[in-house]
Amino acid sequence: MVASDRLVGWLMPFLAQRPLARGLAEGLRALVLDGRLLPEARLPSERSLAESLGLSRATVTSAFDVLRGEGLLRSRPGDGTWIVLPSRRPSADSDGPARRGGAIDLSAALLPAEGSVDEAVRHAASHLFPFLTGTGIHPSGLDELRATIADRYTRRGLPTGSEQVLVTSGSLHGWNLLLRAVASPGDRILVEQPTYPSVIDAVLAHRLRPVPLPVDEDGWDVSQLSGERTAVAHLTFDGHNPTGHWASDAERGAVLAALPHSTLVVCDETLVDFPHQAVTGTPTAALTGRTVVTLGSTSKSFWPGLRVGWIRGPVGLIRRITAVRTSLDLGPAVVDQLAARHLLNHADRLMPARRRMVATRRDALLEALDAVGWRHQRPRGGLSVWVDLGGISSTDLARLALDLGVRIVAGPRFTITGTHDRQLRLPFVLPPATLAEAVRRLAEAAARAGRAKQPSRQAPYSSRVL
Repeated sequence: MVASDRLVGWLMPFLAQRPLARGLAEGLRALVLDGRLLPEARLPSERSLAESLGLSRATVTSAFDVLRGEGLLRSRPGDGTWIVLPSRRPSADSDGPARRGGAIDLSAALLPAEGSVDEAVRHAASHLFPFLTGTGIHPSGLDELRATIADRYTRRGLPTGSEQVLVTSGSLHGWNLLLRAVASPGDRILVEQPTYPSVIDAVLAHRLRPVPLPVDEDGWDVSQLSGERTAVAHLTFDGHNPTGHWASDAERGAVLAALPHSTLVVCDETLVDFPHQAVTGTPTAALTGRTVVTLGSTSKSFWPGLRVGWIRGPVGLIRRITAVRTSLDLGPAVVDQLAARHLLNHADRLMPARRRMVATRRDALLEALDAVGWRHQRPRGGLSVWVDLGGISSTDLARLALDLGVRIVAGPRFTITGTHDRQLRLPFVLPPATLAEAVRRLAEAAARAGRAKQPSRQAPYSSRVL
């Protein structure tokens, strides 16, 4: 059941409206469509909610009747009132760049390469010869690269041996391999909501059942976890995509404590190189005695085209995933791994300038958003900001923005349930002037949308997201 005190805190701002039943209905509707109230969550009884809000029971009943009529609530005699929401998600749509004329593309939180990548590839080519006498097949990855990755974890406070590392073709590849190795069709997989769309796509592709863990402006909300067994939990504590949250050690501990000990925890550190404030660099796996698998990648830090990532975990599990891997591919390209090793070995020299560039672009985007009055939280890490559009539908905005030469991905694409239509992810990966122009065009598109007071009720259920 949704905690009464938390629900009251969310609903009170809406009770300034008159009549009160309309304000209460609007508040509950917004909480459902924004993904704060999850499907199948049970609400307090009408009598209990009325007492908590200081309203008459008739007022609460009237509001519930409106939402039951809209199909957002369902009541069962003797069992209470439950949240209902169609489970269709927007169709899979690549999070990567799509070229549509000369549009400003804000659909991808990806940075282009710098000269360091060219240097790394040249270095790899010059060091390739000793490997040419072998087959070039390394299912676990090159020993040299695995040792480099292990050393990075050890220096961050998580002692690691190279046998605990499996090199993959990016962190998403690692996530797919792990699901293939440890989950069975029908298993429940906990994923954050919102989250990176491909995380959900992979769960669905393996015929698994994604279960949402809400992430809002206050962080990870474990109060709505049902307590049912989940086989795996995918968590992004370091630069959460799309909100930019960065969890403190206490926040990480609270989330882990709320999960059944049988749940395999997977922490995605793809964005760990982009903190925006002084934060601990200690991996989550070093903060707990339970098993935690860590995913990493060179994609965000250096270049998405360098398809090198890794899984760090217990030796037995790494061997199990490696055995699964050989039925799909025989290992990453040797040249790519040599280039990745060179970049990782020089990361302490290369990343400060990369972070300064990102900080400049972040500040430019936030300044532009402030100028048009769009609500947002300053991201604590990562490459994107999560914008609250108020009464504007991000699905409608995406359609109108494309006409003005800006490509964005609407909020529902980042969810399991098709909610969050009033939210929008905006990456700060383009030059400052380009970001400012993009926001100017988005504001014009929003004006064309009429700045409706409520989001489009049909948008979250749409199967098509531009």
